[in-house]
Amino acid sequence: MSFLIILILTGLTVGSQYLSQYLNLPTDLNPSILLGLILVSGWVIGRSVKNKTLPMLTGFVLYGMLVGPEGVNLITVSDLESLEFIRFTVYMIMAFLAGGRLELKVYPDFSKKVPLLMAVQLGALLWGTVLLFLILPVVFHQFAFLKGSHAPFYILFTTLVLASGSPAVVLSVNRENVAPVRIKALVLNTVTLTGMILILPFLGHGILLQAMTTKGPGWLQAFQTFAIHLFSVIFVSAAMGLLLRFFLKHFRGELIFFLVIFIIVLYGNGDIYMPELILSFMIAGAIVRHHSSPGKGFIKDISRHSLPFFVAFFTLTAAGIRWSFIVPLMPILAVLFMMRYAFLRFSTELILRRWNEESSSVRPLSRGFVSQSGLTLCFISIVSSFPGISHLQELCTVFTLLVFLNLLVGPPLLQRSLYRIKLFRET
Repeated sequence: MSFLIILILTGLTVGSQYLSQYLNLPTDLNPSILLGLILVSGWVIGRSVKNKTLPMLTGFVLYGMLVGPEGVNLITVSDLESLEFIRFTVYMIMAFLAGGRLELKVYPDFSKKVPLLMAVQLGALLWGTVLLFLILPVVFHQFAFLKGSHAPFYILFTTLVLASGSPAVVLSVNRENVAPVRIKALVLNTVTLTGMILILPFLGHGILLQAMTTKGPGWLQAFQTFAIHLFSVIFVSAAMGLLLRFFLKHFRGELIFFLVIFIIVLYGNGDIYMPELILSFMIAGAIVRHHSSPGKGFIKDISRHSLPFFVAFFTLTAAGIRWSFIVPLMPILAVLFMMRYAFLRFSTELILRRWNEESSSVRPLSRGFVSQSGLTLCFISIVSSFPGISHLQELCTVFTLLVFLNLLVGPPLLQRSLYRIKLFRET
C-alpha cells in the first residue's frame, strides 16, 4: 500500500510540473521539499523491494532512475545541481564510515589475506584488459585507436576503473544482513583498501595519468605535484583523526557527529579535489576507529542510523547517471561487463580456495565484488577532462554505463551471497 501511495504522489508531482509548464508557472521544486520527497519515497520503495535476494539499495537505485532526468524528470538537472552539496556531504560521510568500519585488529589474518586478494584481483584484471585491448581493435574497427600511442594510458585507466569497487554498496548491504561478521568484514576490507590504493593515481587531478599522455606534464613535475597532494592527504587526515579523537574523550557522540558535518561544510563543494577528500575521510575514519577507545562505539552509532544517508546517496547517484543505452556501445559494454565479472570471480575463488575457506562460502563470495558506484564515477569524471586524447569521451561513456550496470547487478549478487552463506551455516 505504501509503495502504491508513493507512486501516486510521484505521478501527481510530475503531473503538476507539466501542468505548471503548460500554464507558464514556475516548475522548480524547493530543494528542501525535493530532498524530503527523496528520503521518504526512496525509503518506502527500498522497503517494498527488499527480500532475500534484493537489498533496499536496489529500491533506492530504481527510484533514482525513475525520477531522474533520464526517467520522468521529477529531479531535473538543475535540481541535481542544487542538491550537489547534499550529495557531496553524504559522499564524505560514506567515506568516513568506510574507513571506520575497517576490521583490521579483530581479525589479524586479514592483514595477510586481504593484500594478497587485492593483488590477485588487480593482476587478473590487468591481464584481462591487455588481452581485451589486443582483441577489440580486430573485432570492432571503431576501437582501432586502442593500438595508438596512448595504448598504455588506456590500459592502465581501464584496469583502474575495472578494479574499483563500491565501499558504500558493501556498507549498505552489510547493514541489512546478519551473515557472519567475518565474511562481511572480508568483503568490506578488500573493497575499501583496494579503493584507497586505486585513488592514489588520481590525486592532483590524475597528474600521474596525465603524464602518460602527449599533452601531459613531464614525469618530474608530475611526481612533485603528486607528492604534494599525497602529503596534504596525510596531513589533513591525521589532523581530522586526532581532532575527533580528542573531542570523543570529552564530549558526547552527537556533538562529534555535528563536528564531522562542520568539517565537511568547511570543504564545501570539493569536486576538484574529490580523490584527496575521499581518501582523507577514509583514513580519518580508520584513525578514529582504531586509535580511540570510544571511537568504535561512535562509528557504530553513525552506522546504525545511516539509512537516510544511503537513501540520499544512491537515489541521487542513480538520478545523476546518464543511463540511456547507446546501441553501438552495447557490444563493448557487454564484453567489459562479462570480462570483469569472470576475472574477478575466478581470481577471488582461486585465492579463497588456497586459504582453505569453506566451500559453501567460496563460490558465493566470489560474486560479491561486482558493485560499483560513486568512487568509480569520480575516477571517470577526472580522466574525461584530460585534453588531447582521441575517443576518450566515448570510452568514458562506456565506463559510465558499466558503472550503472554494476550498480544494478552487484548489490543483489552480494545480498544473495551473504544470504546463502548464512543459510548454509544455519543448516
